[in-house]
Parts: sequence; C-alpha cells; structure tokens
Amino acid sequence: MTRLPDPDRSRAVLIGTGAHTDGSGLSSLPAIGANLAHLRQVLTDPATGSLPSEHCITAAESATASQVGSLLARVAQEATDLLFVYYGGHGLVDDRGRLHLALSHTDAEDIRWTALPFENLREELVDSPAAIRVLVLDCCFSGRAIEAMTSGHSTVAGQIDVAGTYTLASTSANAVAYAPEGAAHTAFTGALLAALRGPVPLNLDDLFGEVRHDLAVRGLPRPQRRAVDNAGDLVLVRPPEPAVPRLSRAIEAPPAAWPDPDDSAPPRPQPTPARPAPRPRLHGVAVAALLLFQLMVWLVEVATERKQGGPGSEVLKSVLDGTGKWFFWAFMLTFAAALPVAGRLSDVWGRRRVFAAGAGLFCVAGLFGPLASTATLLLASRVFQGAGAALGTVGAIALVAGQVRLPWALGLLGVTVVTGSFLGRLLGGEWFFSGNRMVLLGIPALLTGLFGLTWCWIDRGQPERGVATARQWWATAGVSLWMCGFAYVIERLPWDQKGWTDPTVVIPLAVVAVVGVAWALGARKLSGPDVRFRMLAGRQWAGVLVGTAGVGGILTVATGLLWQGALSWRGVVSRGAVSTVHLAAIAAALCAGLAAPFVRRRFGSAQPVIFSMLLVAIGLFWLSRLMQEHVVYWAVLWPVLLVFIGGGFAVAIFAITALADVSISDLGAGSAMLVAGQWVAAHLPASALFGVAASIVNTLHRENETDVDRTRAFFKGASQALTVGSAFQLLVLVVCALAFRHGTREPRERSGRRPVR
Repeated sequence: MTRLPDPDRSRAVLIGTGAHTDGSGLSSLPAIGANLAHLRQVLTDPATGSLPSEHCITAAESATASQVGSLLARVAQEATDLLFVYYGGHGLVDDRGRLHLALSHTDAEDIRWTALPFENLREELVDSPAAIRVLVLDCCFSGRAIEAMTSGHSTVAGQIDVAGTYTLASTSANAVAYAPEGAAHTAFTGALLAALRGPVPLNLDDLFGEVRHDLAVRGLPRPQRRAVDNAGDLVLVRPPEPAVPRLSRAIEAPPAAWPDPDDSAPPRPQPTPARPAPRPRLHGVAVAALLLFQLMVWLVEVATERKQGGPGSEVLKSVLDGTGKWFFWAFMLTFAAALPVAGRLSDVWGRRRVFAAGAGLFCVAGLFGPLASTATLLLASRVFQGAGAALGTVGAIALVAGQVRLPWALGLLGVTVVTGSFLGRLLGGEWFFSGNRMVLLGIPALLTGLFGLTWCWIDRGQPERGVATARQWWATAGVSLWMCGFAYVIERLPWDQKGWTDPTVVIPLAVVAVVGVAWALGARKLSGPDVRFRMLAGRQWAGVLVGTAGVGGILTVATGLLWQGALSWRGVVSRGAVSTVHLAAIAAALCAGLAAPFVRRRFGSAQPVIFSMLLVAIGLFWLSRLMQEHVVYWAVLWPVLLVFIGGGFAVAIFAITALADVSISDLGAGSAMLVAGQWVAAHLPASALFGVAASIVNTLHRENETDVDRTRAFFKGASQALTVGSAFQLLVLVVCALAFRHGTREPRERSGRRPVR
C-alpha cells in the first residue's frame, strides 16, 4: 500500500559538486548544479512536493568530506520517518575496490583522504532512526553501493532489513555513469526528474521501472536497486490539486487583463490523453528465432561432417575437399565479427529493424545455399548466413532485454543457446547422414515463415536513435576484429606438439592475446561514456566466459559420448530410447534455466553457480562409474538429468550476469561473450576431453581384436574421460567462485511489461 512521508518527521540531504579544484584530475560536471536545484524543487514544491523547504538541505558545493559527514550525521538523527540522501558527481574506486564519493576538494590521486567514503555514509544510514531510508547515487560505479548494502556483518544486515532501505544506483558496479554533453541534467537524474514530474505520482518501485525503461530505450546504462521490506511503497511527490493547474515554480502565470466571467465556475475536466496502442511483443518470436539460428549452425556443421556422397552433393564435396574447414569458418568468422557491429546497429536502427533484417538475410542465404551451383556461391551464402545470424541474434537479445521481466527472459535465452546447439548436433547426425543436401531447405523454410511474422510486426516509424560517435564505432570495429581473430585462433588450436610450431597458429594466437590484454588494461584505465565494451575487462565477464566454456564443453562431451556409446550399448538400445534420454536432458536444462532467475534473486550469483557446478561434477562422476560398469542404458538417465539440470542452471545464471546490466549499444559485446563461450565449449574442452578418450580407446583397440573387447575399451575410455571432465568442472567452479564472490542480487522486476521498438 503506497504512502507519503510525514513532512514534519522527514529529512532530505542533497550532495554533489560539478566543479573541482585545479590539479584534482577530475573533469567538471556542469549538470550537477541543475540536478540538485531541480530535485530540491520537485521535493519541496508547494503543490506536489512532500517536504517543506527547511527539511530539504543542499550541502555547500565547497564543503569538505568532514563537513558533509557532520551534516549527514545531524540530519540522519533528526529524521524519524523518511531519510532521503542524494549524491551526484564522480564515483571513485580505490585499490581495494571500495567506492568513494568525490567532492570539490577531492584529489583523484589521494581519494582515501580527500573524498567521502561510501562506507561512512552507509553507517549513518544504518544508525538513523528513520523508518525508511532512500539513497540515490548518480555517479560512476554506483552499483558498488548495492554490494556494500548487501555485504557486512549479519548484525548490520539485520538492522537494514528491519528498518527498510531503498538504494537506487545509476549504474552497475563496474560501469560509468552517462552525462550528455550540453544537456541540462545527467542521464539518470534527468530520467528521475521526468518520472517524478509525471502526471501520476509513482511509488519507488514504479519510479525505478520508469527510469530503467527510459534509459534502456535510449541505449544508456541501466540503473540498479536494492529494496528491503516495504520501502518500495513510498511516494515522494503528491498528486496536484484538481482545481489548481500544475505549473513550474519558475514560470509565473500572467495576470488577467479583465475578469473572467467563468472564473467562479468549477474547472472543466481535462481530457485524459489516450495511450498509444501497444506494439505486439516479439518475445516468443525472438527466442524461437534464436533457437533456430543456433540449430542451423550446428545442424549444418554435423551434416557436412557426415556427408558420404549421395545425390546432389558434388558442390558440397568440392568445397570440403578444396577448402577444408572454410565451409564452417565462413559462417563462424563472419558471425563472430558481426556481433559487436550488430549491437551498434541496434542502437541506430532500432531493435525490431535489426531483428527483421537479420532474419530476412539469414532466410535468403539459407534458401540460396543448397541451390548453389558453384563452390564460390556456396561459401558466399555461408558468409551472408553468418551476418544474418549475428544481426538476428543481437536483435533477439535486444527485444528480450527490452521487456521488464529481464531476469526470466535472459534465463530462457541462455538455455536456448545451449539447447539449439545440442539439438543441431543430434538432428544433423540423424537426418542428414544420407547426403541429400536438398533436405537442408527445411529449416530455412521455417525461418521464412518466421521472417514473414517479423516483417508484419516491425515498427516502421522513426526509431529513437542512440548516441553513435566516431569513438564508439572505432571501439566496435576493434572488438569485431578481435572476436574474428579469437574465433580463428580457437579453431586452429592444435592438440599435438608439432602443431604449436605452426606460425599460422602461433602468430594469430600471440596477436589476439596481446590485443586482449591491452584492451583489458585500457578499458579499466579509461572512463567515460564513449568507452564502449569496457565490460569485457571486468572480472565477472571473465567468469562468464570461463564458466560458459566449461559447462558447455562438459555438456558437449557428455552428449557425444552418450551418443556414440548408445550405438553399441549391449547392442539392444533403440534409437528411440537414445532420443528420449537426450530430449529429457534438454527439457531438464530448460526447466532449470527458467528457475534460475528466481533462485538468483534470492541467493545472488555466487552460491547458485557453485551449487549448479557441483551438480554437474557429481553427475559426471556418477555417469563415469555407470559407463565403466556397462550397465543398462536406462540407468544413465538420472546422472544425465543431474548434469543437464546443473548445466542449464549455470548457463542461465551466466546469461543473466552477462546481459542484465548492459545497454543496447553493448549487446554486441554481451552476445559475443555468450557465443564465444559456446565456441570455446564446442572446440577447446570438448576436443581436449575427446582427445583423452580417443587416445585411451585407440590404445585399447590395438590390444584387442574382437568387437566385444573394443566395445569394452570404448566404455573404459569414455569413463576415464568423464572422470577427467568431473575434475575439470571442479577447476571451473573455483574460477567462477572467485569471479562471482562479490556478485549482487538481481532486483525484483515489476510484473508489467512495456512495449519495445
């Protein structure tokens, strides 16, 4: 139930500075002064404000850290109903990752003694007798405040939970805030003021939803929040009186030249503006498209590897014989390079347009490929298919990210990526080993119908363009080239000693490594709204990459070994039984992915990731014991379900962590991170573990001549490979635990949704 604060028992403190002393190393922020003045105007407006002017105090711009601290301590003790604290300015992080708030005399080289430590502000909030404490931070790295409010001793956490707090931060823990040059306000505070001045007063939960949506559609960093108890029900502004029009305090009504005869009449009711009709939601279509994109990628790869001739396979055979892996590389290299570019195009063209363009290009190239008469045309179709898949993938992610229920959508999205790759491998091996390339028209035909639905729903109006500077495009081009080189190096990685002396492998590997390290160091040092893809240098992003690669690789190995082993499992396993086990595993992964957001909201990221990886490790070890004993095939169902439940849950957590806090313009990097993890999963861990199994099996095959002995040799090798995989999973668990040890809880999202472009 919403309520207004008691004006006599409530206090507000507004802190911020837009100018700094010479030599401080901090840039000026002219919009901060307007932020403080207009926020105070809204809170103390006689018609709609909730506080008297004497209870809303703005700290002096020249105040030192000790003076601001004394002011906070005094006001915090005076407030018994609402304590509202706002800060706007530079957020600085020391060597230990602790947040400090810059003031006018702050020195960037000595922030511990010249800036206001957030920990001190946090203690004043905890010690205040106020019933509700609202903290609003508009600064870089302000998401670390939410981490600080979550961490600490249990006694402090209990005090916060009982009293109720509401923390609203302009960015995530590792992102910078955005201040448009020449704008009256910073992006976050401007959106906050617009929501507060809206026609209907909103409680804090609805206010957060309005601000988050406003920033998301403009491709700007998304705010974060932490709500405890019923603090989200508070309303900061009052509805205007019906008979008094709501005017700005800076605008005075002109005096009447003569008396109005209708002045004593009751005011006429103002017509309520009609809301625009909501656009159709493409959430389900976007997820279906992403599934088909992934399905087609791996389906074609497996199908080409299993080609044994057949009608109409001359062109494909000439490509495979003449260019080797280029049939697959043409797709994946284009796909990897086009992902960051697709993220920027989503900012400029709009999400629906990019999604429709990607689906259309993918459909046309997919229909044209099987009909190609020459090897050149076939490779060209694969290039355009890769570009279309990149545009469609980022467009699908952007459409899903535009919904309000973001964690649920991203959980489904992450598991869809894994499911599509597994289904593609299974269907590619089942349907296309006959060599009839015309069957490949089936999936593009489905995509054609999907494209038709997308085109009917596309928004043909002018999209709200996001920022697109030359610096951002240069960063996009750099990340695109790095992703292309990364994909090439991963594909070329050798697994024998001789291969590491090949200059075509060593030189690209060295270049990619040097560029990646240089980018990470540069992105950490630079700060500003124009530095795009800086999240690739973050610790959690490294954890996402390692975790996705490790879990995906393990699931790939388990699927492959089960598929190969089922063919000779006592010689009596039907294809239907094998398919049933695999489909049950995929269904378990999907269900785990849907449950992941709710568990993450309750326990954070670190604990669910560790638990899910433990499930995978236990399931792999259990499966290795069963394969060594050569038991009945149906007995493997339970460890397989355990592996896929843990794997699906972990991948969903990684997807939410990778994409929940990025803007539309950064979706290229976010999707590139997920796809890179899938790429590494499909080639690096899988190749290594399959290599271990193959070496064991080959050794045992040479020692045994009968089919029975060779079958036993395969199961022994597979069992040892799964045991190694279980140990490998524990190693990945340690890496992810270190990367996510400071993870935050996902804030609750409103049940409603908003239309997207």
